[in-house]
Amino acid sequence: MSEILEGWLLEQSVSAKPHLRQGDLVLFRESKDPMRMAGIVVTADCDLKNRKHAQLVTLVPLLTVQAILERYLFLEACESLSSQLRSCLCKKYAIDLNEDLLLIDVRLRELLTRPEVPAIDSVAVRLILGLQEQITTASYRDLMKMIGGAPKSGGAFETQLQKRGDLVILPSAEILGVKGRIAWVRHLWQVPVGEIALKTSDTKYCDGEFVARLDSPFRYRLTQVMAQVFSDIGLPDGKIEFKSEIEGVMGNA
Repeated sequence: MSEILEGWLLEQSVSAKPHLRQGDLVLFRESKDPMRMAGIVVTADCDLKNRKHAQLVTLVPLLTVQAILERYLFLEACESLSSQLRSCLCKKYAIDLNEDLLLIDVRLRELLTRPEVPAIDSVAVRLILGLQEQITTASYRDLMKMIGGAPKSGGAFETQLQKRGDLVILPSAEILGVKGRIAWVRHLWQVPVGEIALKTSDTKYCDGEFVARLDSPFRYRLTQVMAQVFSDIGLPDGKIEFKSEIEGVMGNA
């Protein structure tokens, strides 16, 4: 039988031939990477059943608010200010802003080799060069201070988080040892199917462990958002003017 826990199905007994299914929550207890501590299987059931997944299982990470802020929203906010950060660093380290942009960035990159350069300046350089993978709350505040700006409010970040098209808020599974509840569908990763234990007795041989199954309608919502994100085709932003044509039609009436 299965017990329901606010959006999750807890398997109390395992069949003689257990198998993974789409929506399964997998916990990687030994992982130190917040992006790889817990994930939801998004490989299609038909592929898993018919073994068309090349022995690889695709997962979407379940993340905490802190991880989303530090690895997504803070980075996005700071990247939009990269030109201002570049100007501040150039002024501080006497780099000519009139030089070619590529040459300026070469000079900024050299700062990363100098041990006397403050840590926050190195973070700013790495951000400008597209090398920074995460920004802590303290660094975000320091970067805003560097350009004379103010950090965004918590409310502003909450609005961003709720409106992102590639994030899905799921029911809490903290009682199962999973702190995160935000599925970041754009950040997929894969593991060999043999690395996921379906039975408690197999956990000592595997990195991952099946702990629960996402219930409907959350499971369907997750796959729906994935389809929207990866099938969305952007169109040109150019405007088409119809005013003259409309006036021509109306003038001929």
